[in-house]
Amino acid sequence: MSLTLIKRRIQERLDATGLDMKSASLEAGLGETFVRDILKRDREPSASKLQDLSRILGCTVAYLVGETDILDEDTARSAGDLVTVNEHDVRLSAGPGALFDEESAVGVWRFSRAYLVNELRLSPASLAVVQVEGDSMEPTLRSGDRVLIDHADRNPAKPGIYAIWDSDATVVKRLELVPYSDPTELVLISDNKNHNQYRVLAELVNVIGRVVWYARRV
Repeated sequence: MSLTLIKRRIQERLDATGLDMKSASLEAGLGETFVRDILKRDREPSASKLQDLSRILGCTVAYLVGETDILDEDTARSAGDLVTVNEHDVRLSAGPGALFDEESAVGVWRFSRAYLVNELRLSPASLAVVQVEGDSMEPTLRSGDRVLIDHADRNPAKPGIYAIWDSDATVVKRLELVPYSDPTELVLISDNKNHNQYRVLAELVNVIGRVVWYARRV
């Protein structure tokens, strides 16, 4: 089989499905560098691992290796209707937490592209899923909830719930600008009234993104 053709067709399917190399590798259960090793290091994959990858890419192994030009339209259409969002091994809490790490992806979530784009008005490329810990945002957010963060929305002038780094911890809080403050300050607010709100200099707050969606076990 031609490695050059395999690489080209894998990249075509990544582009078509909205997956990146790491997400496709993780979802296929092949280790986070599997696709990168093929595309960037010219590592020839085994047929069995290509089988796992083809399922995620919405095509057949025969298509990837050039034995057919038929994509398997039903599978491809289904894959194309879904987009992948990385889940990160970061605990966003109302108290002490860990700094958000862009390289900390440990899994993936599949979302309907139409739902994200048409209903939530979001760009899939700017999203991440993380887990909440702590009770300071209860009852709105509970410990163990997964939240969807939009990295493209970082403007605290629009009140809302944000994931932020406040120079001490990574937290999920409601943010409000303090009117006429100079230098500019933000108020970090907990929904749980047993936790105090506090003011910080805006220049010390790194807004990671707005919390736009959550999942919870019922």
